[in-house]
Amino acid sequence: MITLDRVSLRRGSFALREISLHVERGEYLFLLGPSGSGKTLLLETVAGIHPDATGQVVVRGRDMTGEPPEGRRVALVYQDYALFPHLTVRENVAFGPRMRGADTGPAVDRLLDRFGLTPLADRYPDRLSGGERQRVALARALATEPDILLLDEPFSAVDPELRSRYLREMRDLQREQGLTVLQVSHSRDEAFALASRVAVMDSGRILQTGTLEEVFRHPSSRDTARIAGIENLVEGMVIGTSGQVAEILLPGGSRIQAHTNVTATATVTVWSPVAPAPGTVSR
Repeated sequence: MITLDRVSLRRGSFALREISLHVERGEYLFLLGPSGSGKTLLLETVAGIHPDATGQVVVRGRDMTGEPPEGRRVALVYQDYALFPHLTVRENVAFGPRMRGADTGPAVDRLLDRFGLTPLADRYPDRLSGGERQRVALARALATEPDILLLDEPFSAVDPELRSRYLREMRDLQREQGLTVLQVSHSRDEAFALASRVAVMDSGRILQTGTLEEVFRHPSSRDTARIAGIENLVEGMVIGTSGQVAEILLPGGSRIQAHTNVTATATVTVWSPVAPAPGTVSR
């Protein structure tokens, strides 16, 4: 559904540096990384907001490099909602279908109900909480029936007591509509609930792309492990090997064994992964 080939772009202090990424149709890909790593810039580039990006952007098999957003069937939901202040909740959600001349009734009603917005349908955005506005922004994006949904921390302002409900709703909607979703998040819990795969970003580059198992249990580097929230990173020395099992000497003299193909005398980094699997190591 989406292919980025060596995409580069700079906007002030933010940049993308030779980004290459492939996203399958119907996949739910999470972009994890610290603030300033280029995650939102990557979403905007896929959406067509930065036509001056170099490299190639392919959407649904068509080269979209330099093409404006309106022909991409892509919906982008920002963290700050970007609702129309002069329209009610219902009018905001119905805006996209109405611009296409589509019937805004039943489909809009279903989305309002699904996101718990029916009682708020006649309110204006300035009378909504942050979490309510975020839900309106999600419903408005889905009302346009996009092929690709780009989400910039969509649940950051949702009340923790409601977040699990909306995570389930988002997962169900994505599967029912066959949406391809790219979501920026700092939350491991959201990734575990929704993601098919995860791409870890830092300083405008993708450090690792893989399944939840690959990224959170077998990060490819110390930086990936840090961004993935893996703690207790310790340097060790391989002092002996037997087949695929290495004996590792840790600071203080303690020793552990781990499955790895590194050779004796190699220096390794040892950690406890997010999904505990003792003895995971990386060169």
